[in-house]
Amino acid sequence: MPQHLKSAVKHLMTIGHNTSFCSGAFRTSPVQSLYVTCNQLPLNLRRKKQVLAYYFKILSVRSHPLRSGNLAISMRRIYDARSHNIRPFMERTKLLLSELDLPDVDIHQKNFLQFQPWNTPCFRYINPYDTYSKSAMAPVTFQGIFAYHRSRYSD
Repeated sequence: MPQHLKSAVKHLMTIGHNTSFCSGAFRTSPVQSLYVTCNQLPLNLRRKKQVLAYYFKILSVRSHPLRSGNLAISMRRIYDARSHNIRPFMERTKLLLSELDLPDVDIHQKNFLQFQPWNTPCFRYINPYDTYSKSAMAPVTFQGIFAYHRSRYSD
């Protein structure tokens, strides 16, 4: 093992020993028992959980760019032949879903941007102050209009 990797592993071992000490486990306890003691998922399961959460988030947004990403059959063959190449996120997630036997899950889509920022909707509202000029009217007039408007449209 190269020297720089040995020092990194040594540093990580120190962190692991301190973690086990803080959790009340013995210094020689295996890492898997630390996960149980600390109520944490193992790293591989935590990674799968995060991947699935992001995948479902992608599918719940209609306009997400990754949503329509389907890999061509020729590209799948290349990835199958060259296993050292990393597949796109959606393809890896589809493999994970088939591994977990969840291939046909219906995802409820939610529309985060009911009104897109580039399409500002026009709202029609009652503006009782529309015909009055602030510089030409006394504040008492505005207060009277406000009191009348409030009494008329209150529940």
